[in-house]
Formats: sequence, structure tokens, C-alpha cells
Amino acid sequence: MLTADIKSEVSGKFLPVAEWSKWWNKAKNIIKKEPNIGFDPKKKDELVYREKAISLSEELSEKFAHQTDANKKLDIAMEALDNREDAEGAIEAFNHFYYEEEEAADPVRKIVAFLYLQTASEELGDEEIPRHLNESKIAELIKSLPVSSLIEVSTKIGNAEIKKGYVNLVRKHAHNPEEVLTGILFEVPIKVNKYVFSILEEEGKFDLLNSFIKSAGTRAKETPEVFIWVAKSILTKVWEGEWLLSSKQEERLELILKVFRMFKPLTKIEDKGTKLKNACKDILHGNDDEILREAIHAGNSEYIRKLYALYKEVPYFTDLEKERLYSLIVELKPDVAWEEDEDEDEEDDDILTRIPEGAILVTRRALNRKKEEFEHLLNVEMPENSKDIGEAQERGDLRENAEYKAAMEKQVQLQAAIKRLEAEIKSAIILDLTNVKTDKINIGVTAKLKNESTGEVVAYSILGAWDADTEKHIISYQSPLAKSLLGKKTGDSAVLNLTGAETRYTVLDISRFSLQSQEN
Repeated sequence: MLTADIKSEVSGKFLPVAEWSKWWNKAKNIIKKEPNIGFDPKKKDELVYREKAISLSEELSEKFAHQTDANKKLDIAMEALDNREDAEGAIEAFNHFYYEEEEAADPVRKIVAFLYLQTASEELGDEEIPRHLNESKIAELIKSLPVSSLIEVSTKIGNAEIKKGYVNLVRKHAHNPEEVLTGILFEVPIKVNKYVFSILEEEGKFDLLNSFIKSAGTRAKETPEVFIWVAKSILTKVWEGEWLLSSKQEERLELILKVFRMFKPLTKIEDKGTKLKNACKDILHGNDDEILREAIHAGNSEYIRKLYALYKEVPYFTDLEKERLYSLIVELKPDVAWEEDEDEDEEDDDILTRIPEGAILVTRRALNRKKEEFEHLLNVEMPENSKDIGEAQERGDLRENAEYKAAMEKQVQLQAAIKRLEAEIKSAIILDLTNVKTDKINIGVTAKLKNESTGEVVAYSILGAWDADTEKHIISYQSPLAKSLLGKKTGDSAVLNLTGAETRYTVLDISRFSLQSQEN
């Protein structure tokens, strides 16, 4: 029986829908100890009845043997430790597996094995577990790895408890622990981030934390899950203290505005599912609209009109939700000036939000190049290929005819290329460079930047992927650098984060991109 079948039979009939997850987690713990009932090791969501009884230890061993994913194997081993009285045999086998893993060349496997066996030693008390590694050896490994590699190791560890153990190793042994921990703060999904934040707070690293909070705000579209976590923690006062620069009323209102500005981009960022959208909505509407009410009470008419304009533009909000916000504003601030001659919709000059899903933004020059490529394939290469196939067929015995086979393979490749190009050309939208605004970095501008570390000044133009040219410093709006720059104004700082290594730029100037200047 599938888990979904059990849910449909139980949920809503024998217990409220909202209590299903809590009930099922308890039920699973009971099922684990039933010798004749268990989960199929090959299908984790299927519950099976066994005619021959099997112990929890045997079940976990079987699941472990069938599992190829390293993180899921680790979860099974950790589950055995949580049920050590019923899983002694499995634990013995898992301990031996990770004993051998301690000799792996891959640092991730080596570190995970060390941390698992360390946890097993603590859980099993006096029982001696054979080890290849001790802390001094693992310390040497941690010290030998650069910051970017140490951050990457964390991303590859799935189990939350083992991740915490890894964080503790980094704190003790890394050459630049604060830099590594800051990188881990931007890791998604949010697992060990809260633990890292609490460590840095306890150690009084307040400047570092405020810098992280600021970066999370500027990189909201790049790392939305991190921004939502940060915004919720500040606005709901999970994070408090004199050290927190964002705790003042003015900063709180600005942060609430950023949350409102996040709703519409989430349409594209999270094109499937609603996890981030719901988390963002919960910031405002949780606890009887507490944060929303705060914003309406504290904001002036212009601010409130801006909030409402942003809210109205969100496509996944219902008319009822939009009307509810308007009613709340009227209830709490009846004196808000709704100026009839003013366009209440905040002007959306972010080109990205106006690009239809699946569309490609291009210059006319790039589109013409693609059309020429398409015409060449269709009118030159395909006829030549057809001619080659015909000539090869005339030579007889196609089974042994290498030229025929090669020509047929090329035909398949050409047809695929033509189909792909045709679809891309149909989805292309021409970027009107004459209407590009330069009050902030957008698609179609050239931004002059200063590297804050080296002092080097460089200019980048942001266009579509078809126009990208690294030699001419033209980058795609989908590239990591462009994403870190979009929306920034002159004087702002932008942070490019690649595998944990941060590069900071100051925006010196923004101008409209010119095709003519590229041709000269």
C-alpha cells in the first residue's frame, strides 16, 4: 500500500487533514518496529506486508544496501543510531562501511565518515569503534582546503546533525572560519543556516551578521529562500538586539517594502510549486496580519499606495486577497490619499518581470544572425545532405555503406538543429534599446564597475544570451554576474558569489548600450 493511499483513507475521516503529518511521523516509528510490516527498500513510499518476519536491523541493512545516494545512506545509518536497541546488527555493518569510507580520497566522503563514526561513538558510549582518522588528521584536511571548497563540502552533506558537526570542525580548524560560515549562511535549502547564525551571534560577530543581512537583501532575487528567511526572522523579531541595524522602524518599513517587491519576481523564480510564495505571504499575513498592520500604521500615504500598487500586480494573488488588503488599509488608515490623477501602479521598469515564460530577449542584430543561421541550414545544408543521401543510395547495399550511414546521421542532426532554432526564433522578443532606462542597472545598459578588492575598473554590457561576447564584455542577463548587478543604482555595491568566493563591485556609472559603439 502506498503512503498516499493510507493518507486518503485516514486523513479527513479519522483525523483532521492538518494533523496528518504529525500522526504519520508517529505511526512510522511504530511501523519500524513491526517485524511483518515495513517499507519496500526500492520504493520508499510503499508499505508492504512480509510473510516472513524481518527485524528493524534487517530492514535498515536492506535499505542501506539498495540505496545508491550517499546522503540517503547516511540518513539510514543515523536512523539506526536513533533506534540503537533494535538495530545493533545494522549499526555494526554501517560502522564498518564508514570505517572504510574514512580512507576515501574524496574529502566529502572522508569528512562524513569521520563525523558519522564520531556520532556513533558518542551514542554507543563505552563501545570502541575502529577508526582510521582522529581529529588531528581531520583538522589537517580542513586546513588544507580553500574557502570555496569548504563551503562546497557543506552543500554536499544532507543530514542536518552531520552538517552541524561539520560546522563545528570548520569553527575549530579552518584558516578563515568566518568567511566559510558566511558562505554557508547563503546555502539552500535552509538547514544548518540557523545554527551558524546562532553561533556567530553568540560569538558577538555582529558586523559580520549585519553585512550578511545587507547582502541577503541585495541578493534577494538571486537567493530568494535566504532573503525570505532573513526577512521573516527580522520582522517577526526572532532576531533581536541592539546590534541588529535593521530593527529600527525606518529599516523595518524598507524591509517590508522589499518583501512586497519580491512577490512578482517569484512568479518566474518559482515557476513550479508555491513553497517560496507561501513563505513570503506568511511574513505579511501570519499572526493575524501583524506585519502588514505594522506597515499600514507606520507608513505614510505614499508608502501605503506603493505597497498596494505592488500587491495588485502579483498575478497569483486573487481579487479577493487584493480587495482584502484594500479594506484593511481603509480600516486602519482611512485618511490615506488615493490620488485620482496619480497612476497607483508602481511603474515596473524591470524588463525581466515583463518577459513571458520561455521567451528569449534579444537585440534585432542577434535575431537576424539566428535567422541567417536557420535559413542556411534549411536552404543550403539540408539540400546538400539530401543530395549526399541520394548519391550514397545509388552505390547499393546500404547495410555496409558507411557514407550512407554518415549522411543519415547528419540528417537527424540537421533536423534537430532546425527544429531547435525555429522554436528559439519564435520565442525571441526584440529588446528596444531606445527605451532602456538608466536610473538603475537593467537589461540593455552598460555598467561601469569598480572591483572593491583590486580597484580595477571594468565595464559590462547586459544583453541576452545570443548577444553575449566575453571579449567585448557583453554578458547574458541570465549569468551570475548580471543577476548580482540587476536593479543596482550608481553608488550601490553588488556582490558576486561563486562557490562561496565573494567579489564586491561598486557601480560607478550606468549608460544605455549602443550597438553602433560596438561596430566602430
